[in-house]
This record gives sequence, structure tokens and C-alpha cells, in this order.
Amino acid sequence: MQNTRQTRLLLSVDASRRYREGEFARVIPPAAGIANLLLCATLEPALRSDSAGGAHLLFVFLESGLIAALNIVYFAGLTSDILDRTRIFPLRPIDRYTCTLVAELRRHLTLGVVLSAAAFCVVLHGATILSGFIAAGIFLLVAVVVELSVSSCALLVRRMRQPSAAALGIAAAVLAAACVGLLVFDIPALLASLPPVRWGAQGLLAAGRGEAGDALLNALYLTAWGGCAAIIGTRYS
Repeated sequence: MQNTRQTRLLLSVDASRRYREGEFARVIPPAAGIANLLLCATLEPALRSDSAGGAHLLFVFLESGLIAALNIVYFAGLTSDILDRTRIFPLRPIDRYTCTLVAELRRHLTLGVVLSAAAFCVVLHGATILSGFIAAGIFLLVAVVVELSVSSCALLVRRMRQPSAAALGIAAAVLAAACVGLLVFDIPALLASLPPVRWGAQGLLAAGRGEAGDALLNALYLTAWGGCAAIIGTRYS
């Protein structure tokens, strides 16, 4: 119970810091949502004519990357600072993870991006009400999986003795792997090598085709990935 109260206290501190950002900061999330809708609109012709899944892979990758980048920026600028200032509290790994995850899930800017993309998925694959809701559900599940994974990775990197050097090394390794992958593989094959991106794209395609069973199967894959990320974060952060 004490740990739960401490987690709520950390979240209240985070909420008070966001409140002090002022009125201008409240205008940014709707603007970000509109800008994201414009980005989605540029991909719409390719997505509607996409039968092999390459355009859906690119769409899921771009949106997931945007959500992950926002989470990393917020974690480095706000959440990590709050955790550093409260080291004297006997927080368990699950409390740190819960604080980080909930704080990132309720960022208004991230919500603006996620909800605008989910609305676009409804319009894109909304031939029927069911297919539209399934498509939106698949994308929202992808967004949650990204949040779970980034929160786990961010906290694991933070535990290292030199987190900045570790983050720089990881970023360099990812960049090098991406460059090599682009030289060796084509872009759809490279994006398909990322399991959450592949499952999200296949789930959206299945929803658009009215194949609810295949969409549910990919949703289960995504849920399993997110569950593994949550277990790692709650035990080792």
C-alpha cells in the first residue's frame, strides 16, 4: 500500500509539472494530431492499393517510431528527472515501471498522435463498422506495445552506471544495423524483420480484408510481446 501511495505521489508530481507548462502547451497536442493526419493522408493512396503489405509496414513503422521518439524525449526530459530526485524512496521495480508507463501513456502530445492515427485507421479500413473498430484496435495495441517496450528499455538503460554512454552506444548500434540492412535487404523485408511492426501491419491488412480471425491472431502476438516487455520492466527496472 505504501508503494502504491508513493507511485501516485510521483504521478502527481509529473502532473503538476505538466500543468505548469502553460496554455501554449495545450495547443500543441491537437496541432500534432492534425499534422499526423496530414502525414497519414500522404500515405493513403499507397495504403489503399497495398496488397503485399509494404505500405502498411511503412505506416506502422513511421507511427511507431514517432510514438517511441516522443516517449524517449519525455522520459529524458521529465520522467527520468523525477525518478532521480526521488531515489531516497524505497521504490520497487514495478513501482518505477508503473510510474514511467502511466506518465508516458497520458502525455497529451502522444495521445494526439495515437488517436489521430487510430481515427485514420478507422477511415482507411472502415468498409464495415466491425472492420473499422478492429483496425483501430490493432493500431492502439501497437501503440501500447511500443509504450511498454520503450518504458522497459529506458529504465534498463537508466540503471547502467553510465546511462548516457550506454544510450549512445545502443543508438549507434541500431543506426549501423539499419544502414547494413538497407544495403543488404529491401525496405519491406527490413521492416518485416521487426516483429511488432510486422504483426501490426498484418493485423491492419487482415482488418481491411474482413479477416477477423487473422487480425485477432496478430493481436495475440502483439499482446504476448507487450506482456514480455512488461514482465522485464516490472522485474528488472
